[in-house]
Amino acid sequence: ISANGSTLGAEAVPDEEEDVESDVVNEVVEVNDRATVGTADIYFLNALKQTVTLTLPVASKNIGRKIYVKRVDEDQGKICRVLTTAGDKLDGEEGTELNPQESVILIASSTQWHVFSSVFQLFKS
Repeated sequence: ISANGSTLGAEAVPDEEEDVESDVVNEVVEVNDRATVGTADIYFLNALKQTVTLTLPVASKNIGRKIYVKRVDEDQGKICRVLTTAGDKLDGEEGTELNPQESVILIASSTQWHVFSSVFQLFKS
């Protein structure tokens, strides 16, 4: 899995009782460096080793598109950013920084990207 667009997906695993096949339902990309959103809609950002930047596509060319982003590391000392491009905005800003374990759902309108939902911290037992 790499920042240049490698995908994660379920592979068929034979069961002793029956042969079960599994299909990839949604393409998932892990980003460990810099990446630009491509055809996938789900991105896992891991800033454990270095700063991670995910750049969104132009909103006006992706109206209604939803991008799901989750920061998977827990390192408070690293930076993890989601940035816009071509003069776009994300709720009026150039982008956002994600805290460790934070996730966001972003939706494109004709003028900018919007944070539709955000989860900042999960409870740990």
